[in-house]
Amino acid sequence: MGVNDLEQLKQGLKNSFTNIRSDIDNIKTDTNSNNKKIQELLDQNKELQETIKTLQETITSLALNQNKDNLKSDMLTKIKRNRKEIIKARILELVQTERYSIPEIKDIVVDRDNYCSKASFYRYITELKHIIEEIKIGSKLIAAPIKLNR
Repeated sequence: MGVNDLEQLKQGLKNSFTNIRSDIDNIKTDTNSNNKKIQELLDQNKELQETIKTLQETITSLALNQNKDNLKSDMLTKIKRNRKEIIKARILELVQTERYSIPEIKDIVVDRDNYCSKASFYRYITELKHIIEEIKIGSKLIAAPIKLNR
């Protein structure tokens, strides 16, 4: 090996080490850049997990409210089914507690409380004729419960 060959080998090794240093510097730069990207992704992941947790809580809350709505719906269905009996009970309550005439009871049940129509009210009164009667007190007709003789 001559001096010239040795210089070429030396220059080749020097160039190789320079290239290796350059590659290592590039790898460090890429690693730092990747670490920053990883941290950003971790932060985004954490935010998404919090959002998912909030959404799950909201869904759970809505499901519970829907169950409450189901209960409310069931109760309303039962009330609608028994509407006639409820209105008749209200009429009887008014007859038993106060001295109202049939038209005054109609004003309360139909006009004020909007429980039923006028026609339905008078149908209910007809159905209740075996329980209530109209009594004349002075010049006024009062609805009163029928008293059974024992």
